[in-house]
Amino acid sequence: MLGSVQAGFIIMGKYTVSGSVIVKAGADVDPSLNTEYEEIFIPQAEAFINCSARKDFSGSYSSLNYSGEKILDMVCSDLAAVYAINYERAIYESRPMAGDMVNFLLERVDAGIRLLNDDKVRAFIGA
Repeated sequence: MLGSVQAGFIIMGKYTVSGSVIVKAGADVDPSLNTEYEEIFIPQAEAFINCSARKDFSGSYSSLNYSGEKILDMVCSDLAAVYAINYERAIYESRPMAGDMVNFLLERVDAGIRLLNDDKVRAFIGA
């Protein structure tokens, strides 16, 4: 649904897969979030990246080099992991730890968006 494909329990978006999101969200993440990954978290993260960078990378994804694909994967899975953590913070053993994880992931999202907005980086990755 929404341009995603479900393969077993791994949900695939354009830029990342749910397995990356689950790993980054940590051991306490709600294991029943498959539908949310497919229909909400990953597509919203992809749209956020495109709007923040003012470029639709999904339209030129096939022309990106390996580094470009991995930067998009990092930013998308980091942001989707933030959504997953915030979805049910109460199940985390330590709420301060969940907050630290969110802050760390958001710092990486910010750094990734800055890279994607840099014209020299865009030229390097083939965007």
